[in-house]
Amino acid sequence: MRVVLEGEPTKEFPQITKEVCTSLMEKIRNRLGALGIRDARVKMNDKNQIIVEIPHKVNEKEVLSMLKPTFLLEFRYLKDVKTEKNPKAPYDLEIFSSPQGGEKIVFYDRKGKEVPVATVLKDSPVILTSKDLDPKGGARVEKGPFGLPQIVFHLNNQGQKKFYQFTKSHIEEFLAIVLGGRIISAPRIKAPIPTQGVSIEGGFKDREEAQKFADLINAGTYPVPVKIISFTNRL
Repeated sequence: MRVVLEGEPTKEFPQITKEVCTSLMEKIRNRLGALGIRDARVKMNDKNQIIVEIPHKVNEKEVLSMLKPTFLLEFRYLKDVKTEKNPKAPYDLEIFSSPQGGEKIVFYDRKGKEVPVATVLKDSPVILTSKDLDPKGGARVEKGPFGLPQIVFHLNNQGQKKFYQFTKSHIEEFLAIVLGGRIISAPRIKAPIPTQGVSIEGGFKDREEAQKFADLINAGTYPVPVKIISFTNRL
């Protein structure tokens, strides 16, 4: 598998320099390592693009979904999901227990037709990202309710303030916890959350999967957004 990625300039980094690429390569190696891929070749070409080469068969869809996002962890406000406070919203939400373990989040439009998760998330405002986590704490796996695995981490001061204000003003509405583009959990907010400690529960089929996502959260955030220039399943 061979992937070519390119950093996109931002206000903070108007040029994609070798230093930016070096930071990107470190984060990419961390993300691949969290997936158990430790023999990948990650290098930079003369166009300041990042080339990732994996010399064996892998789950290509999973690798690409973990390489692309700037933030692997996002908390998004599901503003278009119907609630008592917002009865005219366009989507209904249902949560099913998956046969493989964990939860499956499904959205339906007014006609009862299933709506892709990406369509709903596209218009769902981001409340928190990986940047709002306390870098000293790190995500870890613990035993949660009913003995099921959960990921526990702490927000930094700014993240805690944002989360408290959001939960305080959105009681009985839904929040999506998104990891690598996948909704892990979609809890209904029952009360303001003033603490820095946060847990993600219910969306993992086993402890091994929860640990993988905890490792991905700890792998870090890209300094700039990236786009995939090319991809092939051959080296």
